[in-house]
Amino acid sequence: MNPWFLGAYAGYASFADKNKENDAYYMRGLEELPHIAGLELPFYSDLSETNSDKFLRTLPKHWDYIITLLPGTMQSLSKQPEFGIASTSAEGRRAAMSRMAVLHRRVHEINNRCGRAAVRAIELHSAPTRPFAEAQYLYASLEELESWDWQGAQLLIEHCDSWRAEGGSIKGFLPLKEELGVLRDLNVKLSLNWGRSVLEERDPSAALSHIEMSREQLGAFFFSGTSLDDPIYGSWQDSHVPLMLGSGEPWEPVKGLLTPERVVEAIRQLNRVPGLLMGIKVQPTPPSLTIDQRLEFLAQQIRAFEKARTSV
Repeated sequence: MNPWFLGAYAGYASFADKNKENDAYYMRGLEELPHIAGLELPFYSDLSETNSDKFLRTLPKHWDYIITLLPGTMQSLSKQPEFGIASTSAEGRRAAMSRMAVLHRRVHEINNRCGRAAVRAIELHSAPTRPFAEAQYLYASLEELESWDWQGAQLLIEHCDSWRAEGGSIKGFLPLKEELGVLRDLNVKLSLNWGRSVLEERDPSAALSHIEMSREQLGAFFFSGTSLDDPIYGSWQDSHVPLMLGSGEPWEPVKGLLTPERVVEAIRQLNRVPGLLMGIKVQPTPPSLTIDQRLEFLAQQIRAFEKARTSV
């Protein structure tokens, strides 16, 4: 059984020459990658920024899917700072719930296309940032969303770095403790991301402590890196820094913090969580990389993550 969900959009986002032919070539290449259970799909105002109906028809039927609302949430926050399901603003919550209604319809359409419950999970977020977000509104929104028919898809709160009073937050959503407090009385689980936990605490061991804190409520975990003083990836950025492998390839980070040893440490803890969905989301640089190079990059990274997983 293939263990990994792939956030493949991160591997393609910086490619400049996107068109119908190149999109199809990339998707065909993804189907050749090893150890992949399915994709993490980004959700904007819909499944695609161009033609969502057409994009849906390109999704391979044999894969499973996780859908993350983060890309669209960040786009909306740039125009409407009070947008989000945790918003203190009724208007901001209504806008976010309207998007959830679009997503709900798309979940049913993907499942109908695949002839089964192919959408395994949906990643939501405790947006917006403070002072426009409070846990009580997150709870109320999730309680309503729980009542919708998601055809078996698990609702998840994807934890991002929380608001910092001194500044420097990337996403700035609710703290992990508050999110866990909200989820305690709901049939909604948590999704963690290695890099986001680390950049939030400015500490490579933070992912392990976050896993331990949330073990009873954890539904998904994605491996994505961050870096410190890297000439390309910078410091404490949510830029999906690749796994450090010392390969000498052009996409190799110089001072990335995610290493095979740290993956092994995390997987030792994650193996204690039953039914966990696991994923990989890494982004190559420079943007000039060809599609074939991007696919080679993803294959290299996936094999390294799988080697770490099976070593435990």
